[in-house]
Amino acid sequence: MHTSRRAFTLVELCAAICILAILCALISGGVSNIRKAGENAGCVSNLRAIGTAVSLYVSDHDGSLPGPAYGNMPATYSYALNGPYTLTTYLAPYLDCPAQENATPHTCPTMICPAFKYRNVLPASQWTKARSYTPVYQLSGVTLPGGMLPNPWGRPATAGLNMNDAPFKLAAICSQVKASATWMIMDADVTSNIGGEGLSPKPVHGTHWNRLFFDFHVEATATQKP
Repeated sequence: MHTSRRAFTLVELCAAICILAILCALISGGVSNIRKAGENAGCVSNLRAIGTAVSLYVSDHDGSLPGPAYGNMPATYSYALNGPYTLTTYLAPYLDCPAQENATPHTCPTMICPAFKYRNVLPASQWTKARSYTPVYQLSGVTLPGGMLPNPWGRPATAGLNMNDAPFKLAAICSQVKASATWMIMDADVTSNIGGEGLSPKPVHGTHWNRLFFDFHVEATATQKP
């Protein structure tokens, strides 16, 4: 004796497909959120490591910040590629990265935000110019003779231009601004008033930038003009 099995109706099949589609969307969204959280945590870790490197440099150089330096922190560095005056040049040895060489380029992984790296925000031809982070280059609320805003890292080859050539001492900055409210280094992209090549066209974390402050804490701030 044979028993017949009732086949699925078209409505039931459609319902099952819809349920599977919803489950896939939920899983995909969850994975995406986990990935974004991991990228953000990696970025925060990078900035804390950079802060530690700055602190160690200051300790080794009589309280002075790294510099003189332009407002530039390329991940890949060599004298031939971007000259001697970048913060990467000064900080690389404190981040377990090779010292700058004349022609051989090196890349310091700590200088690349994971979101910047894994989202492929740059064409391959520009990766040697990648800039994931940027230092502050003018301290608001502090002026030099002539009305110039000081660059805490100093400015190379600026004699006679009413600019500070040597980098500031960290203690001097902290005596003039509120360290916990004044950012030192932050995520860089085209929208954050940073010019030049090697930048992400938009904030890699979407709605926020991560910033390292002069008291060495790291904080997320809304993506608006810095």
